[in-house]
Amino acid sequence: MTELPDDLAKKLSDIIDLAEYGDAMAQFVLGICYYKGEGVKQSFKQAAVLFHKAAIQGCVDAQYFLSKCYVNGEGVKRDAFEATKWLMEAAEQGHVDAQYDLAGCYLEGEGVLQDYLQAVNWFTKAAKQGYEDAQFELALCYAYGTGVSQDFVTAAFWYRKAAEQGCACAQNSLGECYYFGTGVAQDFVEAVNWYRKAAEQDFVEAQYNLGQCYFFGAGVLQDYLQTVHWYNKAVEKNYADAQCSLGICYLNGFGVEQDDAQAIVWLKKAAKQDDFYAQNVLACCYLTGRGAPQDFVIAVRWLNKAVEQGFADAEFNLGSCYFTGRGVKQNFETAVMWFKKASEQGQVEAQYYLAACYNLGCGVVQDYQTAIELYRKAIEQNHIGACCDLGDCYYYGTGVAQDFVEAVNWYRKAANENFAQAQWGLGMCYFDGKGVEQDYVAAVELYLKAAEKGCADAQNSLGLCYFKGVGVQQDFERAVELYLKAAEKECADAQNNLGMCYFKGVGVQQDFQRAAEWLIKASEQGCVDAKNNLQQLLQQLRSQK
Repeated sequence: MTELPDDLAKKLSDIIDLAEYGDAMAQFVLGICYYKGEGVKQSFKQAAVLFHKAAIQGCVDAQYFLSKCYVNGEGVKRDAFEATKWLMEAAEQGHVDAQYDLAGCYLEGEGVLQDYLQAVNWFTKAAKQGYEDAQFELALCYAYGTGVSQDFVTAAFWYRKAAEQGCACAQNSLGECYYFGTGVAQDFVEAVNWYRKAAEQDFVEAQYNLGQCYFFGAGVLQDYLQTVHWYNKAVEKNYADAQCSLGICYLNGFGVEQDDAQAIVWLKKAAKQDDFYAQNVLACCYLTGRGAPQDFVIAVRWLNKAVEQGFADAEFNLGSCYFTGRGVKQNFETAVMWFKKASEQGQVEAQYYLAACYNLGCGVVQDYQTAIELYRKAIEQNHIGACCDLGDCYYYGTGVAQDFVEAVNWYRKAANENFAQAQWGLGMCYFDGKGVEQDYVAAVELYLKAAEKGCADAQNSLGLCYFKGVGVQQDFERAVELYLKAAEKECADAQNNLGMCYFKGVGVQQDFQRAAEWLIKASEQGCVDAKNNLQQLLQQLRSQK
């Protein structure tokens, strides 16, 4: 019990007298004394009795406190229905706390039937009285269409009302409205302004969001040091998104010294909190052996956790594991299943790989039309490889009418983005004069660009140009050099060409054994020319015996 000074003790005595005579306000004040143990021994039961006496006389504050007693089981048996009844009495008299709490009851269906319309009604009444928590909750109702038609403009209006009163949740949400242009004109500077206000109040989501703004240079100058500063603020509170993003900073050396092992530490922390993005990145680290020993089984384990949450990138990566047999038994059908799931979410790599599966009939019934559709979907997302493959479809007439002009169009789109395979394909068109005017010099230039990027087909084609002296000065030794590079990458045509150079002694010293080795390699890949050339070599060897 809190002892009161003499003057307050006298006042309490007067309050007790008034309460006994039935004065509602005195009953309420005396109830508060019992509730808090001020001047009297604390007694929730006595407080509840007094609150009830005052409440039935219409004392709004007593009605509100009586509802709290029923909610918490203080001095009375816990009773959600009684609590709501007294909340309603107080709310209808304009008691703002009661209005807010009553709205919450309707929102959750506590003591009343769940009724989102009524929840909005009471949040609105409290919000219009300037109650910031009600303003924020009302904004959420409009943002998500709970009890009202979804209305981002009105949501932003109420977020602002609460934010201007210092509500950190609302400040962060208003920042998000400005960041994404939801209900307001997109304005990264304003987004940063509101994020910062909330972040300085130690609101963890805003600290992370502010870090993101510094990472991308949205509304502020890009500054990785500031990025890491705000991420660290958030990770102190065990915020998974910040842990994941800090891990990525360590992977790439953004604002910190690059450290793969430290990246794994933070990615694991986030992944263990079911952050699907972290789970996927962590899996990729195990797939490549970056920051941790390469372990396909562990990688698949993390991917499975991420796909349980429907993360498209993880679905694609898991499909790739099944396609290649990394960490799981190779299964093209299962790979296609995961590619489909990711593709349906618009994951561009999945669309591309799924197109290739339909094109080749790998794990699915071969269907050129579906392949074409998927290539086009991937192209809509600027997938360069899909441009090249669609060029192949037009070049060979696969799933579409053969059209060399269209092939050139798609090859050129990808070639302009320095995609090596497309540079080789466009080079072929120039070499053969298909879809464009024949131009050996242009062909050689394209072959050279692709060959320098390690494209085996281009190395072989450029080798042929040097061998024949087409578009360049004839140079057998240079031809052999290029054939060898391509042959070592298992290019069957290059293996055949290199084998013939050794067979004939062109560009290299004649060597039948080396010739046979390369021709056999090419033959094993199904190269018909190599099989015929190998027969010639064997006949010549027999004739020399």
